[in-house]
Amino acid sequence: MPRTFSHVDQKLAESEFFLERVRDSDCDSFGIRCYVSAFASSARSVTFALQSSMTGVKGFGSWYKRKQENLRGDKLARFFHEFRRINQHVGDNLVKGFSSSPGNAPRYSFHPTQDVPWVPQEDVATACQSYFVVVLSTVFDCYIDFGPEIDAQQRYTHDYFVSQGKTIEDAEEELGYPRGWTDIGKPDLEPYRWELLRRQAPGCEINHLFDHYLDKVTPCIEKLPPLKLTVEDGWYDSPLGGKVYIPEEFRIGNDAKASYAAYTKSLQETDRNRRASISGDDGSVDLFFDE
Repeated sequence: MPRTFSHVDQKLAESEFFLERVRDSDCDSFGIRCYVSAFASSARSVTFALQSSMTGVKGFGSWYKRKQENLRGDKLARFFHEFRRINQHVGDNLVKGFSSSPGNAPRYSFHPTQDVPWVPQEDVATACQSYFVVVLSTVFDCYIDFGPEIDAQQRYTHDYFVSQGKTIEDAEEELGYPRGWTDIGKPDLEPYRWELLRRQAPGCEINHLFDHYLDKVTPCIEKLPPLKLTVEDGWYDSPLGGKVYIPEEFRIGNDAKASYAAYTKSLQETDRNRRASISGDDGSVDLFFDE
């Protein structure tokens, strides 16, 4: 992909920010007109970012064509498309109605014009939220249908790389690390190596929005149980915090300081690829370079 999918997540987060301002405008009629204008523009830009981020992804063109047809057939989506067009190119703002009653929040409404004869019957805040859900649902479907292409949590797994005829070393290299960076010579720890890699790459940044508005979240592999990191297995307390794995040839009894110094000195002298370590005082998994 030429661009990160984070652009899509960020535009959705921006849209939700303006949606919140629309809901909180109360008696500020000028403010709500400004926020609806910003919301419509921001929400519309989500699909632009989506198309840009997915350029070159196999199957996306036909997938998005179907989504476009659905959006064109959605009266609310069509309205906000027209609202943005008229607002930006003509200058008109269709938020014109206002009503209130004792004990109730002000109710704003859209008024039809010659340019936009159909408007939602719901109040402005409700219509904006309904449209936001339409856009959000489109992006969620993209996360489901093209997950490994855009979401690190779905991409960096044993099953996906095997399906592509690749190995975990290919995944390490793809993320910019030396091949074998997470390998400590224990094949049974490969699931932890994959978990380490998933923690190094950004995944979906808007699961809180999916959860709140759609009651859904993107697929995610369950976190592995903590590792038992013992000196007997080569895990020493690291000066950087947590624990570090020291290859057997550099271990000096139970002397963590001396073992660590011998190991890092050998790396500096041979100028070979620095290795990664699994660390964490609580047995959790993390990565850092040994210096």
